Amino acid sequence: MVEKIESAAKNIKKPIIACLGISFKPNIDDLRESPALEITKKLASNNNYQILAVEPNIEELPKNINNITLSSLQKALDSAHIIAILVKHNEFIDFRKSDFNNKKILDFVNI
Repeated sequence: MVEKIESAAKNIKKPIIACLGISFKPNIDDLRESPALEITKKLASNNNYQILAVEPNIEELPKNINNITLSSLQKALDSAHIIAILVKHNEFIDFRKSDFNNKKILDFVNI
């Protein structure tokens, strides 16, 4: 997944990447052992990327997470160049194509 996101970002100068969902599974607030969180952290290790994490089930990121900004869904949709859907939260299911405004969308959960 990381490679596909990095490939999508390749030709964008200072890409903003929105990672939708970082919890362990849909509709919960548990970040422990979350593959989506690990993907988001790996992307954040690239200083050329700005990472927005959208996680509707938490109010703040754990203190040990660096270079990631917790964002509202609307802000992420408005500002990101790339939208990576990593967890199938209910809040992400009813998207309209107009919500994406010609952005690159990588849907890893078949929404």
